[in-house]
Amino acid sequence: MAGNDWMRIAKDISLMYELFDGFVVIHGTDTLAYTASALSFMLHNLAKPVVVTGSQIPIYKTCTDAKNNLVSSLLIAGCYEIPEVCVVFANKLLRGNRTVKVNCNAMEAFDSPNAPLLGTLNSVININRSQIRPAPRDKLLAVTGVLEKNLAILKITPDISINVIRSALEEPIMGVVLESYGSGNIPSNRTEIIELLRQAVDRGVIIVNCTQCLSGSVAAIYDAGAVVEGVGVLSGSDITSEAAYTKLAYVLGSNVPQNRKIELMKYNLRGEMTVTA
Repeated sequence: MAGNDWMRIAKDISLMYELFDGFVVIHGTDTLAYTASALSFMLHNLAKPVVVTGSQIPIYKTCTDAKNNLVSSLLIAGCYEIPEVCVVFANKLLRGNRTVKVNCNAMEAFDSPNAPLLGTLNSVININRSQIRPAPRDKLLAVTGVLEKNLAILKITPDISINVIRSALEEPIMGVVLESYGSGNIPSNRTEIIELLRQAVDRGVIIVNCTQCLSGSVAAIYDAGAVVEGVGVLSGSDITSEAAYTKLAYVLGSNVPQNRKIELMKYNLRGEMTVTA
C-alpha cells in the first residue's frame, strides 16, 4: 500500500464521514504502520476514531487472530470517542503515527516504543484518556490533496559508499529520512558526507534525522550528532521512520512556502513526536 492507496482511503472516509461514528480500515501488516501514519496527517481536523487493523494469520484459519482484532477495532470505532487514527492489534490500542512493526511472526506484531499505549482490550477495555488528543472544535474534516513521492530513506552504515549517499540526495529527491546511529550520530570524520548533506539542504531538500534504534530519540549530545544539525538537518526527536516518511510526503505536498514546510516538520502535528521547548 502506498500514496495512491492512502489517498483513496482518506477520500472514502471523507465521503462517508457524516454517516458514521467511526471507521475501521482492514489492512495487510507489512505497510500498516505507514498507512496509519499517513492517514493521521492527511485527515486534518479528525474528530472521530479511525482504526487500522489486520492479522498475522488469515481469517479463514482456525487459529487466526483476525477475528479478535476486527471485533476489538469495531468496539473502539463504534463505542469510544477517540479523535485519532489508531491501530488495534493483539489487544493493544496504539496511536497510528507512533506504531512500528516489531515482529513478523508473533501475534503481537506492533508496538509503540516511544509512546504509551492509548489503551488495552482484554476482558475489560481500558482507555488511557490522558494520552488521547483533544478533538478539534467546530472544524470540518479536510483531506490533503497532494503527497510528495520523491522521498528517500537513507540508513547510515559503516563504510557506506559516498555514491549511495549521493544518489539518495540528488534530484529529484525532495525529502530524506536520515536513519543515523544512536542519538543521531553519523561518521562526522567523513567530511564528504557532511558536504553532500549541506549541498542538499542548500538546494531545498528537507532532511529529517531519526535514530536507527527501536526506542529513544535524536539529540545533539555528541559532536557526531551536532555536526548534522549544523548543516541544516532537522531533528526528528523520537519520531518513527514510518511517521517521518509520511509526514514528509504530507508536508512537502502542501501548498505553503519552503520555510513554512521546515517549521511544520519541527512541530508535533498529530502526536507523532515529542517536542521540548
